Amino acid sequence: MLQRYLPNTVTQCFLIGLSALIFASSVKAAEKSLTVEVIVFENFATKNWLEEFWPNLQQQPHANRPAKSFRSFPSANNGLNSVVNRMQASKGYRILFHQTWTQAFSGSKNGPLTLIENSASSSTQFQGYLQFYKMRYPHVKMDMQFQRYIPRNIRDSFAIKQQMSEVELPSSWRFDWQATSKLEQGKLYYLDHPLLGVLIEVHK
Repeated sequence: MLQRYLPNTVTQCFLIGLSALIFASSVKAAEKSLTVEVIVFENFATKNWLEEFWPNLQQQPHANRPAKSFRSFPSANNGLNSVVNRMQASKGYRILFHQTWTQAFSGSKNGPLTLIENSASSSTQFQGYLQFYKMRYPHVKMDMQFQRYIPRNIRDSFAIKQQMSEVELPSSWRFDWQATSKLEQGKLYYLDHPLLGVLIEVHK
Protein backbone atom coordinates (compact mmCIF):
# COMPACT_ATOMS: atom_id res chain seq x y z
CA MET A 1 0.00 0.00 0.00
CA LEU A 2 1.16 3.54 -0.78
CA GLN A 3 0.71 4.79 2.81
CA ARG A 4 3.21 2.19 4.14
CA TYR A 5 6.02 3.93 2.22
CA LEU A 6 5.09 7.63 2.42
CA PRO A 7 4.61 9.91 5.48
CA ASN A 8 1.01 11.09 6.06
CA THR A 9 1.76 14.67 4.98
CA VAL A 10 3.34 13.56 1.71
CA THR A 11 0.46 11.15 1.08
CA GLN A 12 -2.10 13.89 1.67
CA CYS A 13 -0.31 16.31 -0.66
CA PHE A 14 -0.08 13.62 -3.31
CA LEU A 15 -3.79 12.80 -3.08
CA ILE A 16 -4.78 16.49 -3.16
CA GLY A 17 -2.65 17.06 -6.24
CA LEU A 18 -4.08 13.95 -7.91
CA SER A 19 -7.64 15.10 -7.18
CA ALA A 20 -6.91 18.55 -8.64
CA LEU A 21 -5.46 16.96 -11.77
CA ILE A 22 -8.51 14.72 -12.21
CA PHE A 23 -10.84 17.70 -11.71
CA ALA A 24 -8.93 19.84 -14.23
CA SER A 25 -9.03 16.99 -16.73
CA SER A 26 -12.79 16.57 -16.30
CA VAL A 27 -13.37 20.32 -16.79
CA LYS A 28 -11.21 20.31 -19.90
CA ALA A 29 -13.10 17.28 -21.22
CA ALA A 30 -16.41 19.02 -20.55
CA GLU A 31 -15.35 22.01 -22.65
CA LYS A 32 -14.96 21.62 -26.38
CA SER A 33 -13.76 24.29 -28.77
CA LEU A 34 -15.57 24.68 -32.09
CA THR A 35 -15.45 27.20 -34.91
CA VAL A 36 -18.48 29.51 -34.69
CA GLU A 37 -19.76 31.75 -37.49
CA VAL A 38 -22.43 34.34 -36.70
CA ILE A 39 -24.37 36.70 -38.99
CA VAL A 40 -26.70 39.38 -37.64
CA PHE A 41 -28.96 41.16 -40.16
CA GLU A 42 -31.93 43.48 -40.18
CA ASN A 43 -35.13 42.95 -42.15
CA PHE A 44 -36.43 45.99 -44.08
CA ALA A 45 -40.06 44.79 -44.32
CA THR A 46 -41.91 47.66 -42.60
CA LYS A 47 -45.09 45.58 -42.07
CA ASN A 48 -43.18 43.58 -39.47
CA TRP A 49 -43.17 46.62 -37.17
CA LEU A 50 -46.92 46.23 -36.82
CA GLU A 51 -47.04 42.50 -36.09
CA GLU A 52 -47.34 42.91 -32.33
CA PHE A 53 -47.28 45.30 -29.38
CA TRP A 54 -43.71 46.08 -28.36
CA PRO A 55 -42.96 46.99 -24.69
CA ASN A 56 -41.62 50.52 -24.21
CA LEU A 57 -38.03 50.03 -22.97
CA GLN A 58 -36.79 53.52 -23.74
CA GLN A 59 -36.31 54.54 -20.09
CA GLN A 60 -34.77 51.27 -18.94
CA PRO A 61 -30.96 50.99 -18.77
CA HIS A 62 -29.18 48.52 -21.03
CA ALA A 63 -28.10 45.34 -19.27
CA ASN A 64 -24.29 45.42 -19.34
CA ARG A 65 -23.00 42.03 -18.18
CA PRO A 66 -19.48 40.59 -17.75
CA ALA A 67 -18.58 38.88 -21.00
CA LYS A 68 -15.62 37.59 -22.98
CA SER A 69 -14.44 39.01 -26.28
CA PHE A 70 -13.10 36.91 -29.17
CA ARG A 71 -10.50 37.10 -31.91
CA SER A 72 -12.23 36.84 -35.28
CA PHE A 73 -10.84 35.08 -38.34
CA PRO A 74 -10.00 37.07 -41.50
CA SER A 75 -13.20 37.74 -43.47
CA ALA A 76 -11.91 35.63 -46.39
CA ASN A 77 -12.14 32.57 -44.10
CA ASN A 78 -15.85 33.04 -43.42
CA GLY A 79 -17.74 29.99 -44.67
CA LEU A 80 -21.01 31.87 -45.15
CA ASN A 81 -19.78 34.66 -47.45
CA SER A 82 -21.95 33.30 -50.28
CA VAL A 83 -25.03 33.47 -48.02
CA VAL A 84 -24.23 37.09 -47.18
CA ASN A 85 -23.77 37.95 -50.87
CA ARG A 86 -27.19 36.52 -51.74
CA MET A 87 -28.86 38.40 -48.87
CA GLN A 88 -27.26 41.69 -49.90
CA ALA A 89 -28.31 41.17 -53.52
CA SER A 90 -31.95 40.82 -52.46
CA LYS A 91 -31.97 44.39 -51.04
CA GLY A 92 -34.45 43.27 -48.37
CA TYR A 93 -31.77 42.85 -45.72
CA ARG A 94 -28.74 44.64 -44.33
CA ILE A 95 -25.85 42.79 -42.72
CA LEU A 96 -24.95 44.28 -39.33
CA PHE A 97 -22.37 41.71 -38.19
CA HIS A 98 -20.51 38.77 -39.74
CA GLN A 99 -17.67 37.16 -37.79
CA THR A 100 -16.05 33.74 -37.33
CA TRP A 101 -14.05 32.68 -34.29
CA THR A 102 -13.02 29.73 -32.11
CA GLN A 103 -15.43 29.28 -29.21
CA ALA A 104 -15.19 27.06 -26.12
CA PHE A 105 -18.46 25.25 -25.39
CA SER A 106 -18.99 24.85 -21.66
CA GLY A 107 -20.37 21.68 -20.11
CA SER A 108 -22.73 23.87 -18.08
CA LYS A 109 -25.72 25.97 -19.13
CA ASN A 110 -24.33 28.71 -16.86
CA GLY A 111 -21.00 29.09 -18.64
CA PRO A 112 -19.33 32.39 -19.62
CA LEU A 113 -20.97 34.91 -21.96
CA THR A 114 -19.58 36.06 -25.32
CA LEU A 115 -20.37 39.63 -26.38
CA ILE A 116 -21.22 40.58 -29.97
CA GLU A 117 -22.09 44.12 -31.02
CA ASN A 118 -21.90 46.51 -33.96
CA SER A 119 -20.65 50.05 -34.35
CA ALA A 120 -22.35 52.74 -32.28
CA SER A 121 -22.45 54.89 -35.41
CA SER A 122 -24.78 52.47 -37.20
CA SER A 123 -28.42 53.47 -37.66
CA THR A 124 -29.36 50.13 -36.11
CA GLN A 125 -27.43 49.24 -32.97
CA PHE A 126 -27.35 45.90 -31.19
CA GLN A 127 -25.61 44.29 -28.25
CA GLY A 128 -25.93 40.55 -27.86
CA TYR A 129 -24.78 38.07 -25.22
CA LEU A 130 -24.23 34.52 -26.46
CA GLN A 131 -23.86 31.58 -24.08
CA PHE A 132 -22.45 28.46 -25.72
CA TYR A 133 -22.73 25.08 -24.00
CA LYS A 134 -22.69 21.42 -24.97
CA MET A 135 -25.02 18.79 -23.58
CA ARG A 136 -25.71 16.01 -26.09
CA TYR A 137 -25.41 18.62 -28.84
CA PRO A 138 -23.88 22.11 -28.87
CA HIS A 139 -26.40 24.82 -27.95
CA VAL A 140 -26.52 28.60 -27.84
CA LYS A 141 -28.60 30.85 -25.61
CA MET A 142 -28.90 34.45 -26.80
CA ASP A 143 -29.94 37.62 -25.01
CA MET A 144 -29.93 40.63 -27.36
CA GLN A 145 -30.92 44.28 -27.16
CA PHE A 146 -31.22 46.31 -30.34
CA GLN A 147 -32.47 49.71 -31.38
CA ARG A 148 -33.88 50.75 -34.78
CA TYR A 149 -35.16 53.98 -36.26
CA ILE A 150 -38.91 53.87 -36.81
CA PRO A 151 -39.64 54.17 -40.59
CA ARG A 152 -41.42 57.42 -41.43
CA ASN A 153 -44.10 55.77 -43.54
CA ILE A 154 -45.41 53.71 -40.61
CA ARG A 155 -45.00 56.14 -37.72
CA ASP A 156 -48.73 56.87 -37.49
CA SER A 157 -49.70 53.18 -37.64
CA PHE A 158 -46.96 52.25 -35.19
CA ALA A 159 -48.09 54.91 -32.72
CA ILE A 160 -51.65 53.54 -32.83
CA LYS A 161 -50.33 49.99 -32.32
CA GLN A 162 -48.31 51.16 -29.32
CA GLN A 163 -51.27 53.12 -27.95
CA MET A 164 -49.36 56.41 -28.13
CA SER A 165 -49.75 59.65 -30.00
CA GLU A 166 -47.33 60.21 -32.87
CA VAL A 167 -45.94 63.24 -31.03
CA GLU A 168 -44.99 61.01 -28.09
CA LEU A 169 -43.27 58.49 -30.33
CA PRO A 170 -39.42 58.66 -30.21
CA SER A 171 -37.30 58.55 -33.36
CA SER A 172 -36.13 54.99 -32.59
CA TRP A 173 -37.43 52.01 -30.64
CA ARG A 174 -35.54 49.56 -28.43
CA PHE A 175 -36.20 45.82 -28.36
CA ASP A 176 -35.18 42.93 -26.09
CA TRP A 177 -34.90 39.51 -27.70
CA GLN A 178 -34.09 36.12 -26.17
CA ALA A 179 -33.70 32.84 -28.06
CA THR A 180 -32.18 29.37 -27.61
CA SER A 181 -31.18 26.88 -30.29
CA LYS A 182 -29.45 23.55 -30.74
CA LEU A 183 -26.37 23.83 -32.98
CA GLU A 184 -25.66 20.55 -34.74
CA GLN A 185 -22.27 20.78 -36.41
CA GLY A 186 -22.29 21.69 -40.09
CA LYS A 187 -25.91 22.91 -40.12
CA LEU A 188 -27.07 26.51 -40.48
CA TYR A 189 -29.47 27.71 -37.77
CA TYR A 190 -31.74 30.75 -37.93
CA LEU A 191 -32.89 32.74 -34.89
CA ASP A 192 -35.91 34.72 -36.04
CA HIS A 193 -37.32 38.08 -34.96
CA PRO A 194 -39.72 40.21 -37.05
CA LEU A 195 -37.11 42.97 -37.39
CA LEU A 196 -33.78 41.18 -36.95
CA GLY A 197 -32.29 37.79 -37.68
CA VAL A 198 -29.27 35.76 -36.56
CA LEU A 199 -27.66 32.94 -38.53
CA ILE A 200 -25.27 30.61 -36.68
CA GLU A 201 -23.19 27.69 -37.89
CA VAL A 202 -20.59 25.65 -35.97
CA HIS A 203 -17.77 23.44 -37.26
CA LYS A 204 -15.07 21.31 -35.67
